[in-house]
Amino acid sequence: MAPFDSTLHREPNGIPVPNLDFSTLVGREIRMFTEQVPGKEILVRVVSTHDGQFVLDSGPKWDMLNNLVHSQTVVLQVAYKGQQLSIKAQFKRTAGGRHVLMLDQTVTPLSHRRFVRIELIRPVKLAAVPMSSFVRKNLSRLRWLETNLRNFSSGGASVTLPGQLETGVFMLAAIEVEEPGFPPLILSQIRHSYPIENGQFMTGMEFIIREKYKALVPASTARELPSVVQSYEARHREALNKHLMARTPSDTNTSN
Repeated sequence: MAPFDSTLHREPNGIPVPNLDFSTLVGREIRMFTEQVPGKEILVRVVSTHDGQFVLDSGPKWDMLNNLVHSQTVVLQVAYKGQQLSIKAQFKRTAGGRHVLMLDQTVTPLSHRRFVRIELIRPVKLAAVPMSSFVRKNLSRLRWLETNLRNFSSGGASVTLPGQLETGVFMLAAIEVEEPGFPPLILSQIRHSYPIENGQFMTGMEFIIREKYKALVPASTARELPSVVQSYEARHREALNKHLMARTPSDTNTSN
């Protein structure tokens, strides 16, 4: 059971709440963590969602909500379209006795939490890889997009793109970072892509480690991919994560 941590939701470029449809949560229980009850999850039931708010069930079963401090910060964990999200919110008690959660402006996929993520602006080139038909001789013919990192971790990164990519698309990524154990070219998979300002799309990708190739990449394609792409292993990912964790705050907000 995860302890309360009000920083868990804090990730650069989280998914904007207005882009999400939380109506599927109505009638369901969600997990809530508070500093008032550290280390303990509180289950609450959502009865309606609108305008960035969750209205909670205030029936007899939920009397414990009356003991919570008004206007305190809480962290929610909810299941949304197959992934776990974390949302920072303010717990409010209305004059009419209702309990309301006022959501923060962005949410964070919990899958990102395992690895320390730093703000990092570096050049990156991306090219979609046809998993069923890729051959090495066509590597130079791939359509490469040039952009910049927005943030980086040992498990994945975020970039801005002029178009939206479907979840699950495989990309080759050439990222100009000099981090221990990180290859100059790596296979990644798109995990989310959503619109932001100026017609751009914030796109998150997961780096594919060697141990996952057999499950994700056809053997015929794996043989055709450059060997450097398959050099990133779980041990490299964990070592890099520890390296990033050891950085000072001034080091983890870097741009060029």
